[in-house]
Amino acid sequence: MIRTVEFADWHDFKSGFRDELGSGRPIIQRYVFRGQANASWGIMSSFDRSIPAHLTDREREYAKFLSFFRLLNERVGTDLSSLGDLDLAGIAQHYGMPTRLIDWSRSPYVAAYFAFYYCRLSDDSDPNVAIWAIDTVEFERAVDKRKFQICNTKPYRNYRINRQAGKFISACGAESSLSGYISGLRSDCPLLIKFVIPVEESAEALNDLILMGLSPADIYPDFEGIANYVKLRMRFDGYSV
Repeated sequence: MIRTVEFADWHDFKSGFRDELGSGRPIIQRYVFRGQANASWGIMSSFDRSIPAHLTDREREYAKFLSFFRLLNERVGTDLSSLGDLDLAGIAQHYGMPTRLIDWSRSPYVAAYFAFYYCRLSDDSDPNVAIWAIDTVEFERAVDKRKFQICNTKPYRNYRINRQAGKFISACGAESSLSGYISGLRSDCPLLIKFVIPVEESAEALNDLILMGLSPADIYPDFEGIANYVKLRMRFDGYSV
């Protein structure tokens, strides 16, 4: 079951999303969040978005490429033998390989950063961003772990997971769309809540988030994060980057 809540602006979201999650529930312990630049998108892993339509055995195809990633690392002298497939996938995703892991954060503000940052850099015409919230307690009760499961990975050479308070949900079987799967489940309360905020709020939201210490350079304090911060500033100044 999915519930959608629309907010008129960024201020309304900040003041109202806690009430929508239910009073008395410890947000940081119970919920994880995901930001998406386009509110019309469902929730799907990067691998499941990219797989050709004629391939039906997702797990077998995915295992093939994950093994290839492990093999290539062994060839260049990187010993990953101590890592299981989930930990390996965490590294692969960090460096840009499509995986069946879906990124989440324990912080709604980190999720908001990703939603507004990528919508600011995008030319997509959708009028809204989405910040998704999953009730992890209800998720564990209702979701078949053979299809989707909440998981942690070792932060091996991946300090960014900690910087963004990161969690993963792994797609495990034939199902591809997490949002589509959850929408078909029956539950007493929503497992997934979709907060919708207008794209036009991106400037105010990002300025606010940067003041909170959530700039690209703060979340990713390396060359890439700093370059992305400069890119964002250029976008604010009217450059088509």
